[in-house]
Amino acid sequence: NGLMNVISLEEIKSDQVEVEKLNGDISFKNVTFGYPGSNDKVFENLDLEIKAGERIALMGPVGCGKSTLISLILGLNKADQGYVMIDNIDVNSIRQNDLRRNVGVILQNVQLFKGTIEDNIKINADEITKEDFFAASRLSLVDEFVGKLPDAYKFKLTDGGKGLSGGQQQSLCWARALINQPNILVLDEPTSAMDMDTESRILENLEDYFDGRTVFFCTHRASFINKATRVIIINDRGIQVDMPAEEYLKKIQPVKEVSQIGKG
Repeated sequence: NGLMNVISLEEIKSDQVEVEKLNGDISFKNVTFGYPGSNDKVFENLDLEIKAGERIALMGPVGCGKSTLISLILGLNKADQGYVMIDNIDVNSIRQNDLRRNVGVILQNVQLFKGTIEDNIKINADEITKEDFFAASRLSLVDEFVGKLPDAYKFKLTDGGKGLSGGQQQSLCWARALINQPNILVLDEPTSAMDMDTESRILENLEDYFDGRTVFFCTHRASFINKATRVIIINDRGIQVDMPAEEYLKKIQPVKEVSQIGKG
């Protein structure tokens, strides 16, 4: 699955559009997509409008197309038919490094590289200040464990981030996603390796940060659904549920049951 591959730097194509800042309006216009070699389509004639500033809880059973939807937004896959647009620009025509700078991503499959902690946080950052760097480290709680490591931010990681706990690795991914202060965040099970206390503190830190940003929470955790403004549930036939989060939460009381919704 292309989503789980490392998002590596690519050659800038001459026909690509240079974009300084994306606001976060995202639309799927009559999108059909299927993986090469498969006769089945993941999406057929999908239409979806997401306004800048909406926070989407994106749910559904394993294999329903959540990862595919994300990969289309990130330009990792291209629609067979129709268009995926960000701010009315075809996502495939936006320069890859502009897209990476404007979309903060945490993938379920943690991607850390050989190099220092600082290098790992700044991998997609072009020009950032020390203030930006330390703000991202504080919000993600990296600053709490890095001081205990020899060489702090210059501590060298091996491939895969060995030497750090799973939760610490995810904290680094949070810092990387936040460092450019993007208006779009795609968070795929972003706290799966964290304990509840760490997750709760990160969400508390980001209470104001999420405001006005387009955020995809790809998780069944109630703590994230409570931060969403809209719930979209996908199944193998496309979008099954699309409603305001407040309305959805009223329907599935008690809230603790949310963790079981859509799993399968």
